[in-house]
Parts: sequence; C-alpha cells; structure tokens
Amino acid sequence: MNRTRFIITALVMLLTTTARAQETLLFRLSNANGMEAWISNMNGRVVSLTAPNWNGRMENVIYDHDANAQKKMLEVESHDNNRITLQNQDVTITYTLTDQNALDVDILNKGQNSSVGNIMFNIAGEPSRNILAQHLWVDCKHYKKARQLSAYAKDLNKKVEKLNDGFARTFQLMHPGNSRKPAVIIYDTQSGRAMTVYTTAPALRLYSYTNLNGIGFAPQASATHTKLVFKFTTDPPILGNGM
Repeated sequence: MNRTRFIITALVMLLTTTARAQETLLFRLSNANGMEAWISNMNGRVVSLTAPNWNGRMENVIYDHDANAQKKMLEVESHDNNRITLQNQDVTITYTLTDQNALDVDILNKGQNSSVGNIMFNIAGEPSRNILAQHLWVDCKHYKKARQLSAYAKDLNKKVEKLNDGFARTFQLMHPGNSRKPAVIIYDTQSGRAMTVYTTAPALRLYSYTNLNGIGFAPQASATHTKLVFKFTTDPPILGNGM
C-alpha cells in the first residue's frame, strides 16, 4: 500500500515537473536607453521590442506573427539583464540588447531542421499599419537604390497580383560575410525610425505575410554559425546608389 502511494506520488510529481518544463515563459532584456525586448522560450521568439521614435517615445516594433510556425520549446541556458541564451537539440540562440540600441542575434545551428524564432518587424511602431510606405535599401545589385517598399513589392515576388498578398525573396548580398557592411536598411518617415540589418550570412531572405503588416529577415547560409544585428536609429539614413 505504501509502495503504491509512493509510486503514485512520484508519478504526479513527474507530471507536474514536465508540465512546468513545457510552460511558455517570457524573459525581459533591457539596455541603458530604456529599450526592452521580451523573449519567449517557445521557438525562441522575440515577442516584443520597444525602440524610440523621433521624439524619444518608446514603441513596439515587432509584428508578432507565428501562426504557421512549428512549436518547439527551447531551454534557457543563461539569462541576465541584457542577454539570454536558449537552446534545443538543433540550435543555440543568443539574444543581446546592447546600449547602442541594437538587438544582436547569434545563431549556432546543430541540426538540419534548426530555425530561428519568427521575427517580424514593423518599425512604424504600429503593428497594424501597412509597411508599403517604408523605404527599403538592400545590399544587392538590383536593389541598390532606396525606394518605398510598394515600388519593390511586385518585383519581390513575380507571382503577386495584389500588393496585400505578401512576398518572399532571397537576396545574394554584394558583401557576403561582411558584418560591418549594412545588408538592409529600412526607414519609416512618419516615426523617424530606421533599422539597419547586419549579417555574416552571404544571403538574406526578406519576407512578409498577407496584409504586409511586418517584414522578416532570414539568413541563408551554409555555415553553422550566423550572426544578425538589428540596429535602431532616429537619424534619417543616407539612402541611394553607391552607399
């Protein structure tokens, strides 16, 4: 009888521990300038990131779209005020929110099916607002001139007939593997907010979903280690040919 009670108690404790291990948790990162990032252990997603606009007001620049993502729980290896490392059998991801208003993402792939949490940005600070008015510049031969995203949308996906159908396109960068050269700059005139993307990957996939409320950046690299940096400023970037 006692043995039976012990087994049942041990089973309940095991199930409770397992349930807690599978619980979705959020972790806060911050920097000295008041920026905050909230990271989920579900797919290692960035679910919120606040960045200043032209008058210093902090606004969320993440468009959280994860409906089609495969749900994978990541374990938290370490976490402090401005850095968190998550991992599973396929990938290790470290997010660092720096005092230079940059979100650094270090990705170490360990398996064929590894992926980064689905990060979608809308730098307008209004996640429901369409991104087509934002200006885009890509370190790619055919997209070297900055224009409104609406000017690129149809060309980004030849099959798109309506602008609200989204797009997906991989760009071979002109400075592959050079993390000091901007790969992408996107600028919103209304908020005055600009985001510059740096990467060690030789190619970068830009994509957006239906209604074009956010834009995502996925590195395309054969190397096991990739770094992405998303740096925010409120100074209008110099965009155009020969940048």
